Amino acid sequence: MDQTLTPTLLSLRELSEALEGRPFVATVGSFDGVHLGHQAVIERTVCEAKRVGAASVVITFDGHPSAVLHKSAPPLITGTIEKIRYLAPLGADAILLLPFTTELAALSMSDFIGALREIGLQRMVLGYDSRFGCDTSGIPFDLFDKKMAALGVPVERVAPVSPGGVEVSSSRIRKLLAEGHIPEAEALLGHPYSLCGYVAEGRQIGRQMGFPTANIVPEGAAPLIPRDAVLAAEVLLDGVTYPAMAYYGTAPTISANDRDYRIEAFLLDFSGDLYGDRVEISFLLYLRGDKRFDSLDELRAQLLEDEEATRDFFRGRGRGV
Repeated sequence: MDQTLTPTLLSLRELSEALEGRPFVATVGSFDGVHLGHQAVIERTVCEAKRVGAASVVITFDGHPSAVLHKSAPPLITGTIEKIRYLAPLGADAILLLPFTTELAALSMSDFIGALREIGLQRMVLGYDSRFGCDTSGIPFDLFDKKMAALGVPVERVAPVSPGGVEVSSSRIRKLLAEGHIPEAEALLGHPYSLCGYVAEGRQIGRQMGFPTANIVPEGAAPLIPRDAVLAAEVLLDGVTYPAMAYYGTAPTISANDRDYRIEAFLLDFSGDLYGDRVEISFLLYLRGDKRFDSLDELRAQLLEDEEATRDFFRGRGRGV
C-alpha cells in the first residue's frame, strides 16, 4: 500500500481489497472535530500497527451516531469533508468511512468485530471512553475490553489529553465556540476551526462601501461560532491563505427583516473575482457583536474600525498586513 496516501474507503470490501491481505490495527469513533484527543488515539494506532508489522486503519462515520441512536445529535464541529481532510495527514494507512445507519447501529459488538476480523483485524486502540455495539451500552469499559479480548481482539486504551489541565472533548469545544472563545477552542482542536464552501454572488453593497466581501455558502452545516458576529479569519483559496475580516449574521442595517444568516469575508489586500470558487474559511478571533446602524455611513465607519482591529490581530501574529 502506498504509505504517502491515506485512501478513504467506503465499505469493508474496499478496505479488504486495499489491505491486500495485510492484518491491521484499527481505531473507531465519530472523531468530530479531530481534536487533540482524537489525534492522540490515531497516533497511538499508527505506532502500534508499526510495532506489530500491521496496517493502521481509522474507522469513522458519515453523520453523528447520536442522530440514529437517540434521534438527535449535537451540532457537528466538522462536516464529513472537513473531518476526512483533518484525518488524512495523521499517518494511517486507510480511513474507512461508514454511513451510520439503523442497520449498523443494530450490530452487536461480536457481529461488528467478527466482520472486521474476517478481513484481518488484529488489535484495536480506543479512547478512554469509547465502546461500540448495540449490546454494550452502559457496560464498564474494563468489561468491554475483556469481551473484546475473548473475541481475539486485544484493546489498548488511550488516556484523555488535558493541555493546561483542561480535558479535551468535542462537547467542551462546541461550548467554547458557541460562546465565542475561539482561540481556546483552537487550542483544544490542535488546528483552526474552519469550514469549506463556495463563493456565491451577493448584493454588492459591501463593494459599494469599499469592502467587497466573498459570500460563502457552507458545504455542510452552519458554523458553531456565535451568530451576529464580526471575526478575524483566514481564507484559503487555491493554496494561498489570506487574512480576512469575517461576518456571520443577517446584515440588519441593510435588510432589517432578513433572517437568513450568511457568512461574508473581506480578504485584506486582495483583488479579484471569487465567484464560484471553493474556499476554506478559518475563524480565529471574535471581535464584536453585530448591531443595526442608522445609516450606511455609520456602518462603513464601524467597518473601518473592524478592519484595523483585524489588521492589529494579524500583526500580533507576525503577519505584515
